[in-house]
Amino acid sequence: MATATRKKATRSDKAARMVSAEPARATGTLQFLPAAVPGAVAPPAAEPSDLAPAAMAEKATKKSSGAKAGQSASAASAPKGASDAVAAALGKKKGKSGSSSRAGDPDVGYAFKVVINSVTYAMFNEVSGLSWKAEAIPIRSGGNNEHGYHMRGPGKFEPLTFKRGWYASNGEFFDMIKASLAGATVLSAVGAQRVNMTISVLNRKYQPIGEYRVFNAFITEYSGPSLNAGSGQIAFEQIRMAYDYFEFKSIG
Repeated sequence: MATATRKKATRSDKAARMVSAEPARATGTLQFLPAAVPGAVAPPAAEPSDLAPAAMAEKATKKSSGAKAGQSASAASAPKGASDAVAAALGKKKGKSGSSSRAGDPDVGYAFKVVINSVTYAMFNEVSGLSWKAEAIPIRSGGNNEHGYHMRGPGKFEPLTFKRGWYASNGEFFDMIKASLAGATVLSAVGAQRVNMTISVLNRKYQPIGEYRVFNAFITEYSGPSLNAGSGQIAFEQIRMAYDYFEFKSIG
């Protein structure tokens, strides 16, 4: 009987030791709590299904607003793409014609005038040769047999060709030729007398919409009219002019 009572007391002591809470032990910045202590384990966060409908709607609204704000900020701070840069370079005048009110219509090429040293010459029938080109210099890279690289070589402006009706009473082209052959003058320190020209492009109302400015030009070739008694055609004369460079300016 005494042995049975002693065994029962031993089981009670073991049970008491298993249930009773042990003191907390602190190690560094971590605190270990025994599992038997109430509140030692934090309750799990509430699932979305446990939230009230109003709270869920408010949370969704805040999340959507934050996403939109983030997208707006990133869009504002993001650099422009290649297409945006090209559009910015072209500006709002892309596809706009100065000769027509309809978008997409190109400008006319039959209305123009030529101004040489502040003197307007409106009798020209044709002006051609407004061209610039540069040679491409191929370069090979050691070990790369698939393709080469190209560097841009020196640029070159092509000579201009002016064609107009021939006037026997007007010899201004010959005056320009003689001035260029006379050599350097006080106003020009280069080897030939040079002139600056402006080729203005006009719309259908003969208003300027753009102009090419040609610098330091001089005559290099002259062609007189073709005299044929049986043709009955208008006589034309033609000159070619070399120059240093040209610039284009849009008007309006």
